[in-house]
Amino acid sequence: MERSTIAEEKGSKNINPDLTSIEMRRWLVVGIFLHNVLIPSVREKINKVMPEYYKRMSERYQLDRQTFGQHKERLGGVKVNYESINNNKDIECPNPSSQYDYRVKDPVSLAKLFMEPRMAKFSAFDDEFEASATLAVLAGVEEFERNVRSVARSLNAVVRVPWAHPIFCVWTDKKYEDCFRTMKLLVQKFFQSEDQKGILVKLEFWKTQGLKICLGNPLDDVLYNNLRKEVEALWDMLTKYQETTGVETKRICQTLDLFRREVHEAFIKLRDKQSCLEQGCLEMERGLKEYLRSEMQKFEQRFSRFENSVHERIDGLDGKIAKLSERVERETAGTISNVQFGKESSSDLSYIRQFTQEEKHLQPNKELASATQSRELDQPPALDELDTVKKNKPKGRKKRNQAKS
Repeated sequence: MERSTIAEEKGSKNINPDLTSIEMRRWLVVGIFLHNVLIPSVREKINKVMPEYYKRMSERYQLDRQTFGQHKERLGGVKVNYESINNNKDIECPNPSSQYDYRVKDPVSLAKLFMEPRMAKFSAFDDEFEASATLAVLAGVEEFERNVRSVARSLNAVVRVPWAHPIFCVWTDKKYEDCFRTMKLLVQKFFQSEDQKGILVKLEFWKTQGLKICLGNPLDDVLYNNLRKEVEALWDMLTKYQETTGVETKRICQTLDLFRREVHEAFIKLRDKQSCLEQGCLEMERGLKEYLRSEMQKFEQRFSRFENSVHERIDGLDGKIAKLSERVERETAGTISNVQFGKESSSDLSYIRQFTQEEKHLQPNKELASATQSRELDQPPALDELDTVKKNKPKGRKKRNQAKS
């Protein structure tokens, strides 16, 4: 930002009512983590430490019975402010401190000694125990380690005061990084390791997601909802108590109200866009269902035609198989008949061969007898032999032929 623009903003307390700048968004994100995450966590631990610290200090210095002139002016090397307790700030007289009530009655009163009266408006370590008072206790009470008190003072100077008295032009990217680095250092120094993890996760979330907010990037509905809740929480915190002058508080409220409207409008747009997307999805779903229904009907028709064609082919194959079976049966019957006839013929031939061999063995004697008989009877020898063969032939073939017929 140019020097003239910085000077102009420093000299003006008005903000642009129609637009949030990137510097305002950095300021907002740092404030969300400081007031809604870090300070509540620190407050919770202070609430656990202060009762024990008060008990020890009371036993050592009788804080609950102090009077003027016998009161402790310092605790742990830190000057304490009795104007902040027992309504002492309301006393009006030439020497008001001589009329103060110096009795420290409880841990809350002990905590108030470490801050200015304008900061000591809380009655318990609850939501009214806001950032300036919390850091004052953390920086002043000797019960906390020296390095923790040092970081608490740095955090008050680097983060809390600039946030409470905003000059938006100074909230550069470097300022954004410095704030988160200082807050992270306090978490690491003040909390035990088991307590650090959850706080550091939230710190990294807001540091990285905050960049999307700062740069005006598209945000999902989860981040929008978180942003809405955190802005409302900041708004509620400022309405409960004021840690700055009236003018500065008004300026902060104006800025937060601007963010509230901007986030709300963005959320409405996102919701409308989601509604349009849902409507489009419904229409797409209906169209897809109709398309699938049409394609299914077409498929069923094609499948039905295919099924009918298959049945027709199967029926044709059944007829062909039946005809083929009949043909095989006929041919099988003929083959069996031929085989039986072949067996009978083979038997006859075997008998003839056997008979022929026997005849050859007896041929010389038969030829002599045949010649003699031929001359006597004047009859051809071949016919006599044939008759002899027929007479001596077994009768089995005749029986088989009869059985066959």
